Amino acid sequence: MGKRFLLTFVLALTAIGGLVFWLNKKQDFNLFNQNADIKSAFNKPAGLIAGADEIRKEEGDKQLEAIESGRVKTYSDPELGFSFDYPDSFNVGSYDEDAGKVIILQNNNVGFQLYITPFDEADTVITPERLKQDIPDLSIEEPIQIAIDKAIGLVFLSDSESLGKTREIWWVHQSHLYQITTYTEFDNAMVEILKSWVFN
Repeated sequence: MGKRFLLTFVLALTAIGGLVFWLNKKQDFNLFNQNADIKSAFNKPAGLIAGADEIRKEEGDKQLEAIESGRVKTYSDPELGFSFDYPDSFNVGSYDEDAGKVIILQNNNVGFQLYITPFDEADTVITPERLKQDIPDLSIEEPIQIAIDKAIGLVFLSDSESLGKTREIWWVHQSHLYQITTYTEFDNAMVEILKSWVFN
């Protein structure tokens, strides 16, 4: 199991590199940790660095406003049986890899990547301890468990050489591992997208 999980992670990093290249080219959301607030959990990195981070923050706020105003489209995956709403100005792309499927949603410098791979444990709950066991070098900061429709996901901050600080949301549902990677400046809009997530 560990080798397969590590392979998945390496392939995910490769896909993240593709996301960076692409970006540069052009139901309730219930917490299982009842003592935490989801919006504060997503917004803990408070200080913004001038430049790209500030631009992404402004664009992320615009996308949050679009979602809250109902300017959304719905992404549906009939094969895996899930759907979610996203800002109507986003471009959507997807492609298959040997190990799984990559879905990229973006507008200018904000958006997210969803990487889905087969997973040989049906509905395992991802924990920091489990990730550290399988991927010892993975940076995991401020982890918190959340509900994503019928699944339990792990939200945490991580570091990427190409992206810098990232927000990660990982979960397992019906023998598939879902991995979302986004910029921290997109946190508030990402919360709203996850609220709309439905497994059929």
